[in-house]
Amino acid sequence: MSTTAVNKYRYSTIGYTLLGQILEKAYGKSYDEVIREKIITPLQMTNTLTKDFNVRNITAGYNPNGGVQEFFKWNITASAGLVKSNASDMLTYLKAVLTNGNPVSEAAMLTEKLYYKDEKREMGLGLTISTDDQNTIYLKSGDSMGQSSIICYNRAKKWGIIILLNQRNSKMRQNLLNEIYEKVLK
Repeated sequence: MSTTAVNKYRYSTIGYTLLGQILEKAYGKSYDEVIREKIITPLQMTNTLTKDFNVRNITAGYNPNGGVQEFFKWNITASAGLVKSNASDMLTYLKAVLTNGNPVSEAAMLTEKLYYKDEKREMGLGLTISTDDQNTIYLKSGDSMGQSSIICYNRAKKWGIIILLNQRNSKMRQNLLNEIYEKVLK
């Protein structure tokens, strides 16, 4: 008797949590220390928060119903959405991703390889890959308590989009991305 394994896509927040724990073990440092050493400090992302969210000019987050939502405190799920950045720092990160020859760009290119494909989607390592006749676009979206965000870019054409919302609202985020793409980039 022969059995065939069937692969099905399913998003896993726990997968990102596990990845953070693996990084901590591999480097012998906390997740906070690893991302500060590898990304935040080299890119001078001075408005990216990992632990202390008690800062000036913080934006309140809102749940899907419009109620005020407190940010999570740093804990075991840090690698699954607890890092907070402003638009300027995210643009700095996006520029590093799109500029060949630096460690951030080299790491990003590893995530852009196709690892999973079915009739509905193509996936790299944590990235959705969208390909049409003219473009290959890489994107990662996320929602956590009080926020929605997306980074979307076209490496070949050197453009990208960052959307940061202070409400957990994936539908609004996706609609904004679609509208920007259709009106500005196509």
